[in-house]
Amino acid sequence: MNNADLIVATLGAAGIGHGFGVPSGNVLPLIEAMHAGGIDFVLTAHEGSAAFCADVTGRLSGRPGLCIATLGPGATNLATGVGCAWLDRSPMLAVTCNLEADRIGRRIQMAIDHHALFAPITKASLALRGGEIVPTLQAAVETALAEPPGPVHLDLPEDVALMPAREAAPTSVPGRTPAPAPDAGAVAAAGRLIAGAARPLAVIGASAMRMRDPGLLRRFVEHHRLPFATTTLKREIPWLIGATALALFCLVDRDLGILDGLALLAGLAFLLYRLARIGRRAGELPDNIQSELDELPDMTMVIAGLWFLAALVVLLVSAHLVVEGAREVALRFGVSEVVVGLTVVAVGTSLPELSVTVTAVLRGHADMAIGNVVGSNILNILAVLAVPALLAPQEIEVAVLWRDYGLMVALTALLILFAYGIGSRKIITRFEGGVLVTGWVGYTYLIYHL
Repeated sequence: MNNADLIVATLGAAGIGHGFGVPSGNVLPLIEAMHAGGIDFVLTAHEGSAAFCADVTGRLSGRPGLCIATLGPGATNLATGVGCAWLDRSPMLAVTCNLEADRIGRRIQMAIDHHALFAPITKASLALRGGEIVPTLQAAVETALAEPPGPVHLDLPEDVALMPAREAAPTSVPGRTPAPAPDAGAVAAAGRLIAGAARPLAVIGASAMRMRDPGLLRRFVEHHRLPFATTTLKREIPWLIGATALALFCLVDRDLGILDGLALLAGLAFLLYRLARIGRRAGELPDNIQSELDELPDMTMVIAGLWFLAALVVLLVSAHLVVEGAREVALRFGVSEVVVGLTVVAVGTSLPELSVTVTAVLRGHADMAIGNVVGSNILNILAVLAVPALLAPQEIEVAVLWRDYGLMVALTALLILFAYGIGSRKIITRFEGGVLVTGWVGYTYLIYHL
């Protein structure tokens, strides 16, 4: 057994079953040992691709991903994917094969300093030498898996790979070392600091993605009512973009017909299905929302049904009065029904959404406020727009398509810019909210005076 065979045996004992790379002269001894030792060699078109494959393998399996490259250009190609694993906190072993050990350091074609190349983008850059293969690999595996996980570079000279092994292959390789339990006194002191803080804030790093029980973090944040970044904008705004694009597809021919209505309803059905799945995975409601629900008065199913019917009747009567009143306003002011619908009717029908949003914000449920606004827009596009398409197909005015739909797209784009582009804070500031309101006021002024 040579050192290449010993390397493969040690990697196999660490649970590594695949390696990614591109064959070359200096790499062949290790590839042949992998073939004989039961670790699959996966051929890639480029060394960078090999490192990206190893990055994802490490992230998914919890064991270091393995990638292999030859010296010089092969190593520099590999570095792109290794740097990605460094930034993504993915456990990885990046092996570069090299010249014979006594020629390293000499200026020879294709030869560069591998350790200098990989030192800034790895947790460690280690040299494999005869008689020290097993402890070096064990240290590499432990380092790659230790928090925060990341890549470790191993440099293997060709003559070292072909030397007879002077060590026995291990039957197992220690993996991640569990972190010691936190000091009880320190935990109690942290609790007192949080309780006494005027405005505590949770700053959550990427290591939260590797928690075995993310519910612990959620319950901690909810118990102390700590503000922190959430996924509302990240999840719902792409749905709003999709609904807006689907509306354009249905309106671009200026003919809102039955097929358009069916397409919009199909989009709504898909969205409701996705929401149901997310809700089922989410499990319990947050403590602050559940406590408010508990404050609601108990009522039987019959009483609840009667209240629902009464509210529905009031809603239908109110809708009829809004439509008739809006038509009378249009006649008296001499403007089109479209303009009144875009302003008076829109404001009247949006008042419930506005009241819910304001209440949610005042109670500290920013997620609920944002979700109400974005969700209402999606529902208006997919459901409300689908009803006239199914009941009374009609031709769309050019101004409605380009002026009014164009403004909706522009305000949606501004919302995305504020949420993701400016400072990447994923929040809407007062100034940004003022910009959105100003845009709507200016639009209302223009359609009445142009």
